[in-house]
Amino acid sequence: MLDVETLSTSHLRCNTCRKNVCESIFGTLLGIKWKSKDGKKIHDDLKQLGIRRSLWPQDQAKKIFLPPAPHTRSKKEKETLCVVLFTLKVLDHYSSNPRIHISMEELKFHSMKSHDCHVLTQQILSIALHHVLPKPVQNTICRLCFNYRKICTKMVDPSDLDNLEDYVVETLCLLEK
Repeated sequence: MLDVETLSTSHLRCNTCRKNVCESIFGTLLGIKWKSKDGKKIHDDLKQLGIRRSLWPQDQAKKIFLPPAPHTRSKKEKETLCVVLFTLKVLDHYSSNPRIHISMEELKFHSMKSHDCHVLTQQILSIALHHVLPKPVQNTICRLCFNYRKICTKMVDPSDLDNLEDYVVETLCLLEK
């Protein structure tokens, strides 16, 4: 049996994980320097593994060029995503207003609380990315959102856990691609 301290600590970790995943997704999609998971190390890893030759770093005139990945968005697409979230209206006490977390000038998110990340990841993200990402990337992120919704429900059917585990493993494989 779990004591209250253990339970509250695991709950905190869960919220922290969700917040980190949410910030990583938005950081990567919007190209936020310190939040993005797409950098030189990732491109070097691809080269070392000998996969995805089109994404290997390229030396060009004393600079290293990192080819854009499938999830890399143009400035116009980043603006579209930010406008969708900036104009979004949510019910009172459901979540904080997304508008206060978006900087339209810098195309960045800032100071989101874990509950805001929870709502964005589980409810809003899959809809907001509908016309911004290519279908394979969009489907993978939608699967991730579905996984969070299923895992965070108040009641989980034990007979669904095996199927959910397989679904999570497939989603993780798609994210690695």
